[in-house]
Amino acid sequence: MWMLSEFVQDDWKILPKVTLNLGLRYDYATWPYSGADRMTNLLEPNPAATAATGVLFCSGTVVAPCSAKSTVGRTLVKPDKNNFAPRIGLAWRLSDNWVVRSGYGRFYMLFERAGSEDQMYLNPPWLINNSVTAANTASTANNMRLDTGFNLSLNPATINLTTIRLRAVNPNNVQPEVDQWSLGVERQMPRQTVLTIEYVGTKGTHLSILRNLNQQYFDAGGFPTGVIPYANLGAIEFRDNVGNSTYHGLELSAQKRFSHDFSLTAAYTWSHSIDQVQEHLISGSGSNSFLQNEHDLREQRGNSDFDFRQRLSFSYLYELPFGPGKHLVQQGPASHILRGWRASGIAAFHTGRPFTIFSSNNNSIVQVRGGLTNALADCLGGGTLPSDQRTVDKWFDTSRFATPSGRLGTCGRNQDLRGPGMSDVDFALSRIFSYFGEGRSLEFRWETFNLLNTAYFGLPTNNVNSGSFGKITSLAGDPRVMQFALRFAF
Repeated sequence: MWMLSEFVQDDWKILPKVTLNLGLRYDYATWPYSGADRMTNLLEPNPAATAATGVLFCSGTVVAPCSAKSTVGRTLVKPDKNNFAPRIGLAWRLSDNWVVRSGYGRFYMLFERAGSEDQMYLNPPWLINNSVTAANTASTANNMRLDTGFNLSLNPATINLTTIRLRAVNPNNVQPEVDQWSLGVERQMPRQTVLTIEYVGTKGTHLSILRNLNQQYFDAGGFPTGVIPYANLGAIEFRDNVGNSTYHGLELSAQKRFSHDFSLTAAYTWSHSIDQVQEHLISGSGSNSFLQNEHDLREQRGNSDFDFRQRLSFSYLYELPFGPGKHLVQQGPASHILRGWRASGIAAFHTGRPFTIFSSNNNSIVQVRGGLTNALADCLGGGTLPSDQRTVDKWFDTSRFATPSGRLGTCGRNQDLRGPGMSDVDFALSRIFSYFGEGRSLEFRWETFNLLNTAYFGLPTNNVNSGSFGKITSLAGDPRVMQFALRFAF
């Protein structure tokens, strides 16, 4: 792939106390391509509900099951040439102690991983997945022997495309973009301390999602019709840029700059993030990668998988007051032992993340030809228990959820239920020894993660058909971990 970025920026002091920052960035990127031109994509990303024929096209020589050659080049996806990203910032010094700051910027994601990096390389005729099954697991299957080789068909022209999983990308791909804006006030306080309050908002557009492009249609009551868009194809893992998101946050912070051997930063964030895009690569997220009904993206809109409503954090650095120039033990052998030691740490606390209730027993109703769908459960009301009633054996009221009867589930994505919150305290002790001549030093570090050895519980089981439904059976973090390090610089 090719990537190109250009940027121009200028600061303009329009008034003695007002500075304006203007910038413009342009980003361009092609889709990844195969040096050997061995990729396959789908030609018709938006068929009607009537019978449609999915045409596969290749980046190079047309080889069955491809029936056409790409008209958009080797990448099989048209490059987006409209990625102009303006930036503007304003700083207004009201007085020596007060500053108002605001800004806006647009940012493009030129390449991200949603699905596979080699998404269109994993299709026939270039890749064929086949398997053999042995009735007796203690012996090799009779249809595969070393002397005869793999005798199952590997001829791409004879593949039954309804039984395999295809991967495709929208040929008219648009780069995901994020607009971000902020407005904040900063106040200089005594003793090298700065207080800040800021509002931050973001809006994501054309975000990447994965969906099964060949899922069957459903009627107005949510019952399956048995009609699929491409009768000649199986499940299609389709990457499209139709997702969107919004984020609004209030951020408060207090920072004491390093003075008198000590610095401290405290920050609090209250925020809310909504989207229709899942966390594909994060295990333990509250929602799964594929939609229940890919024909209705509105159903997927809900709290983001990373929507931690409240977060509080502290970080500090303290240099022990021993040694020359300090308050205590300025001379003698003890000074050489105690001088230069620094203690630092981070403490973070946040509320729980949301999760969705699924019904695995309903997958067979929703799925056709290879799955790529996650069926939702039925919600019969709220399910959140009072905080004093939540346990690892029953985190929420499981009686408020049920398996749908032959239709789509009614539970929304990441609606009301949330997992356990988290508290984490990390600590480090370090010292730099400078006894080895000019330009040489030895640094010792002792770092402890999860100092208090707090159990970080994961999300509860969210499958209504599981025997452990509603129970927390895993941890989301490590126990206390220590590490020691020596670093010699010269």
